[in-house]
Amino acid sequence: MLTRVTIGTIALVCVGLAMPTVATAQRRDGRFELSGSIGLAGSHDLGTEKATEPGNGVPSGSPVTLFQAATTLERGPVFEGRVGWRLTRSLTAEGTFSITRTHLRTSITNDFESAPATVATSRLTQYTAEGGLVWHLDRLRFAHSRVRPFVTGGVGYLRQLHDQATLVETGESGFAGGGVKILLHETAQRPRRSFLKSFGVRVDARANFTHGGFDIDDTAWRTYPTLTGGAYVCF
Repeated sequence: MLTRVTIGTIALVCVGLAMPTVATAQRRDGRFELSGSIGLAGSHDLGTEKATEPGNGVPSGSPVTLFQAATTLERGPVFEGRVGWRLTRSLTAEGTFSITRTHLRTSITNDFESAPATVATSRLTQYTAEGGLVWHLDRLRFAHSRVRPFVTGGVGYLRQLHDQATLVETGESGFAGGGVKILLHETAQRPRRSFLKSFGVRVDARANFTHGGFDIDDTAWRTYPTLTGGAYVCF
């Protein structure tokens, strides 16, 4: 009888000691998330166009190429701000606003009068406002669950300002990619009374798609990569 009581008491004590540990170990992610990042946007081709005029001939001649112009959007720094709202344990709705500082580069070649090739550049600022979803891959967490991979995608609005806003073009944008969130701190004690739930580091790698803007072909979709890193906070 004494042995049974002793074993039962020890078991109750062990369970009592274990319960707070389990409760503390449970993650209570905040519903509202803010993040900001800085990184690099890659360059991409905007197409090639030929300047022509009708050639001599009867009744009409073949077009004559005066010169050929190839335009690219150069790589440049990108700044991103995001606002997220957690829908489920793994799914977050997110809005992203980004600014990219870059240059339009036009190479003029094949001049009819054999003039040397020339290159012209001009400043361009690109803005995007996008909405999308972030799916956290919780089963792939590692480093004691502090590193949390995710995939993301969305669509939005494109606005480009050329040479100090003397010209403005608009279009559509989209993105698909992924990254990781690295948890640096989370509130474990009395989480409901804490305004700040957690904060950490976020890294994103994306493929971006644009349609419209300063483009030679209005029907084409252009693709370029971005890599950004920054911080996030959850409330």
